[in-house]
Amino acid sequence: MEKGYVGATMSDPNRYLTDEEVAAILDKTDNYTYKLLFYFLYGTGRRVSEVVKCLKPGDINFGEALINFTILKRRGDREFKRWIPVLDKFLLPLKSYIVKHRIKNDDYIFPMSRQRVDQLFKKASYRAGIFNKGMGERNKPHVHLLRHSFGMRGASMASSPAALRTLQEVMGHSSIETTMFYLNFNQKDKKKLLEEMFK
Repeated sequence: MEKGYVGATMSDPNRYLTDEEVAAILDKTDNYTYKLLFYFLYGTGRRVSEVVKCLKPGDINFGEALINFTILKRRGDREFKRWIPVLDKFLLPLKSYIVKHRIKNDDYIFPMSRQRVDQLFKKASYRAGIFNKGMGERNKPHVHLLRHSFGMRGASMASSPAALRTLQEVMGHSSIETTMFYLNFNQKDKKKLLEEMFK
């Protein structure tokens, strides 16, 4: 299985998950609610705190495929709302889940604790064989990796300053410098780029 760069700690955006790794984690997540949550986080690049005990059906415009996310600037700092487009492949499963479970407009879609979310993500990551418990405390799987993976994927396709600015808006970064961290591709990515340039 191709792996994202592992030469950094979990807080380093150079550590990310490939599509194959994400699929393996989802496959090893037995609880459908958590599987849907992980899939949604990966497809939207949201912070866990912007979805868990935060997102409600009333925040979603299904007709326009837009979600009015609460964007958190920093922990304990101010927050604001921003409409973000979401692809149907990530939005429609969420709509089906809301309808099936009859979740009201003012109720949380994902009311579980953030600690439980991270616990089950770690469990699925170990079961998928992507991480092992001997990798050290600083290299344990963390659900925030899904956001890093979204950022890396977006940055790899950002072919202009305007595209990078769009990625900044989507991810809710207050500074473009934060988004530019995702441009620090690993050596494999750099080699692939050179091969594409001179093939």
